[in-house]
Amino acid sequence: MSKDRTTAAIHEDRSIAGAVRTLDDIHPAVRSSSSAVHGRYLGSSPFFHDQRIRCQMKRIFQATIATAVLGAVAVSPAMGATKAAAGKTCKTVGTNSGSLTCTKQGTKNVWRATPRPTAAPTTGAAQPAPTAAPATTAAPAKEAAWPDRLRLAPVPAENASSTVTSWTPFAKALEKEIGIPVEIITTTSYAGVTEALVGGRIDMAMYGPFSYYLAKASGAKVEPIGIYVSQIGRPPVYYSVLVAKSSRSDIRTIADVKGKKVCFVDPQSTSGYLYPFLALIDAGIDPEKDITAIFAGGHDRSAIAVNNGTCDAGFAFENMVFPLSPKEPATLTTRGVLKDGDLKLIQKSKPIPESPLAIRTDLPASLVAKVKTATLNIDALYLQANKLCPAASPRCGIFGANDSDSTFVPATDSFFNDIKVLCTNPVAPKACKPA
Repeated sequence: MSKDRTTAAIHEDRSIAGAVRTLDDIHPAVRSSSSAVHGRYLGSSPFFHDQRIRCQMKRIFQATIATAVLGAVAVSPAMGATKAAAGKTCKTVGTNSGSLTCTKQGTKNVWRATPRPTAAPTTGAAQPAPTAAPATTAAPAKEAAWPDRLRLAPVPAENASSTVTSWTPFAKALEKEIGIPVEIITTTSYAGVTEALVGGRIDMAMYGPFSYYLAKASGAKVEPIGIYVSQIGRPPVYYSVLVAKSSRSDIRTIADVKGKKVCFVDPQSTSGYLYPFLALIDAGIDPEKDITAIFAGGHDRSAIAVNNGTCDAGFAFENMVFPLSPKEPATLTTRGVLKDGDLKLIQKSKPIPESPLAIRTDLPASLVAKVKTATLNIDALYLQANKLCPAASPRCGIFGANDSDSTFVPATDSFFNDIKVLCTNPVAPKACKPA
């Protein structure tokens, strides 16, 4: 087949490529099987060295392999929501039955996030025309009611410079899809994000689940667009970790931090305060009396403060300090701030609902709808195929260089019911009561 005919076939096969996003979510065997075939049969051809074409062909191969692994029924996203066989339980962890469904997938029952809509999306992840500009669709005409720009503020998980660097690829992708500029706004606290949103100074926010719950409880007019997932097909959960210097022989369990200086992230942080607070209570430690609490202001700062001795131990989200997989190295190791082995794991939390990307509901309805559609079709492959990643990190993801297989899945407020339950606990921190 000629190059022109091949590129035309790739560009026209939109329905197959669109289905593969759901197939990626359905069965991990699809990813491993297709990766092996993709590498063996496409790696030797000079034509397929083009990154955009390789990503597109990878999706088509995944659709083909999925049919073989799961049967032809797997091609329909709607069929992925079939209920699991009666009497069987899911082996993969899930935290909220309202938004995670125990689903029959091949011979297994696993947890899946709410399935994507079955209708064909108006934009397609990783579907650029190989011979044209990378954008997947022409920018829509701006409606009169739309603002001149969209302002996005992530909660300060990292320092301001790292936050802007990490979020720039996603902002560029969203800008391509909705046709107006997207500006990244930084704040110095989690509460500052909600204050800016309520005050109309930002339009979108990347919250943690706890800070999102508090924003809603305080009356903010906001709704979730999508839930972040670090790897396609993985349940939308993450973990908090308690760490100490590897050389600290006096700190081996969480009980050993009593009487010591302990770093938290922010009073509105889920993995950096809410879950750690309750973990300390469970260990017989009063976080307000039995330790010296220090709020570092970011997950990176908490871990760094432990490493430099400012805190004896500290909390952060897991991937800030430890790798999750070969594709997901530790953030601080990637940045060269920590070396492997500098910090040791003291305790890991139970699963925490993943973080939501949210938008103001008082924006024009057409803009909100467009942003939702675009967000659910922007994943790591989209960023890589459209060459939106920085030169130093060509395999970037939603959160930057260390999550090269990340995506968003649909979200509803019910997904965060676990946070509401925790905050009704009589021993919950005072931060559970919004000002």
